[in-house]
Amino acid sequence: MRPPKEAATKQVWKLQKCVYGLADASRFWYLRVREELMKLGAKLSRVDPGIFYWKENDKLIGVLACHVDDMIWGGTDDFKGSIIKKLKEIFHFGSEEVESFTYIGINLTQNTDFSIHINQNSYIDSISEIPLSKEQLKFKNKPLSETERTSYRSVVGQLNWISGISRPDISFSVCEASTKFTSATVADIQYVNKIVRKVKNTPSFIRFPSFNQDTLRLQLFTDASFNNLPNGGSQAGQIIFLTDSENNASPIYWNSSKIKRVARSTLAAETLSLSDGCDVVQFSNRLISEIICYNKQELEITAYTDNYSLYEASYSMKQTLEKRLLLDISALREMVARNEVKITWVEKEKQLSDILTKSGVNSTSILDILQSSKMISL
Repeated sequence: MRPPKEAATKQVWKLQKCVYGLADASRFWYLRVREELMKLGAKLSRVDPGIFYWKENDKLIGVLACHVDDMIWGGTDDFKGSIIKKLKEIFHFGSEEVESFTYIGINLTQNTDFSIHINQNSYIDSISEIPLSKEQLKFKNKPLSETERTSYRSVVGQLNWISGISRPDISFSVCEASTKFTSATVADIQYVNKIVRKVKNTPSFIRFPSFNQDTLRLQLFTDASFNNLPNGGSQAGQIIFLTDSENNASPIYWNSSKIKRVARSTLAAETLSLSDGCDVVQFSNRLISEIICYNKQELEITAYTDNYSLYEASYSMKQTLEKRLLLDISALREMVARNEVKITWVEKEKQLSDILTKSGVNSTSILDILQSSKMISL
């Protein structure tokens, strides 16, 4: 490598090991961490290389996840006394916190009943509205200046971080705002400021309860809005809940995004959203069954759509006018035939992903589920 200027030499250095700050430093760090964890008896997840877990007598005793040089773990007292103690002897950690702490910007608290609460309220408090003068408000359709556009991008970026971690109720609004970066006006700043006020005035959290591990299952809700974006695009939304027979429920994934392929009908938009949702829920199934069920079984998956035509098409050989769409519907039919997923029709009022695809949807239902960790009756 070329030496830094302070080395005051024209020689080229041959490194004997990786140096902090180089492009491949993070990979070398990960390989070192993985090596040491595997020496301590860890099993590396086959679907997520950032997750390690330990078993003893065929029972899970500990899980550890890595995010660069931050680690979060959970496990038994024996796991803490053996594995974690040895890990701390190998690596020097700047700080360690338990039960109530902040991890990569997320506030986590574990309660006495072992349920876990997460929120981003302290981060939300740090977000400020973009100031607008009375003079600016007189010209709502005026394009933003470069300085205003920078502020707009910054606040939307902050809101996007929140929407992806703890506030699915603002996901569509943030996605909509992010499509205006190059053409934003004063009216768009007003819209973003409205989102900021909403998250500040409605503090929320997600509760992860203790589950009955023998009855775990996955519930996928998917929805789509046809041709409702400014450029004629369609919006897709999916949310996945981990649930059990006692009606406990916690979200493990959600997404609100523009459908990349041009949708020519409502059926097409709904099909593409369901297809994407099934892809993610299959991944989630593999990960959970690997760690919790030790690959002995996979969880039952139920996918809910409020489009009856799509529900019918998933269980019949009825042809559609859009020939390209037949490929996506055929894939869904194959998953149903292999019992990989059960597709069910649900009333629009109970479609929990509705809030991910359009504005103006009441967020009370979804926030109630997040905070109570109880699934609604379907």
